[in-house]
Amino acid sequence: FEEPLLSKEDQVIDKFDTLIFQLSDGVRDTEAMMIDPLTNDAFIVSKREDSVRLYKIYAPTKLRDTLQAEFITKLPFNKIVAASISPDGTEVLMKNYDHLYYWKRSGEETIPQLLQRKPVELNYVQEAQGEALAWSLDGTGFYTLSETVKNYKGYLIYYRRK
Repeated sequence: FEEPLLSKEDQVIDKFDTLIFQLSDGVRDTEAMMIDPLTNDAFIVSKREDSVRLYKIYAPTKLRDTLQAEFITKLPFNKIVAASISPDGTEVLMKNYDHLYYWKRSGEETIPQLLQRKPVELNYVQEAQGEALAWSLDGTGFYTLSETVKNYKGYLIYYRRK
């Protein structure tokens, strides 16, 4: 859907596209999706394997009934619940419930090539069930968000770039 204007208050989003995709190697629990702003390709990361799986959905030239998410590689992480690529396409974040991983692109490196490198592990405030992650639009930092669970209210946490 078209990004809403922040200056308007009561907005209704009624024009949007629905993307339906199928993993090339069967059904898997997946929660993390990121879109590369340099190529418009989407990447899906599975959750429940000992080594999660990375899938690529090539930027569609036109929307079809079902897009194919091609298995690309395994990554040495587990329980990945969120991922985000910076607005300029040069940085990637991924997280599970306990860890926050960071990569910086060099040159013409693709997202799969980048994720094969060892990440930097960032300091992370533990959340009860932190399942959301997104870069700020201006690239000065990123946000995490937890679900509200029993005895814990979810909060939006901002991490400013140092």
